[in-house]
Amino acid sequence: AQHKAREAFSQLKQPLIVKDDGWLISALNGFPGPYMRYINEWFTTDDFINLLKDKNNNEVIFHEVVCYIDKNQIKVFSDKIVGKFLTKPRGNAVPFMELTTFREDNKTVAEANSEGIPEFGQRTIWNEFSKWYLESQG
Repeated sequence: AQHKAREAFSQLKQPLIVKDDGWLISALNGFPGPYMRYINEWFTTDDFINLLKDKNNNEVIFHEVVCYIDKNQIKVFSDKIVGKFLTKPRGNAVPFMELTTFREDNKTVAEANSEGIPEFGQRTIWNEFSKWYLESQG
């Protein structure tokens, strides 16, 4: 995120925000990380299920980064939300979203999105950013 922010700022010369995220499967040593978009194009739900069928750990982590940059500073905010993989897909979305839940009610990301409810439950990264930004503007 910092690299992307610096590259964009060098071209635009304006304050900006870059958001980046990755999905980390604990049992697969953090795979696929920032490459989830591509993996969702290549993998089916069965591919994900097969990758994890012999694993005891069903933990998945959504890692979100927000990076602000202006001519004087770069500020990074980071949040990790822990969820789990399910063994059967639910909902209608890209494969990964049909198989993961980050909510206490176990709705998949796909189900939550289709119902218009927060897919990750409580998220704080944007609250942290806005509080910092408002305070820094003094």
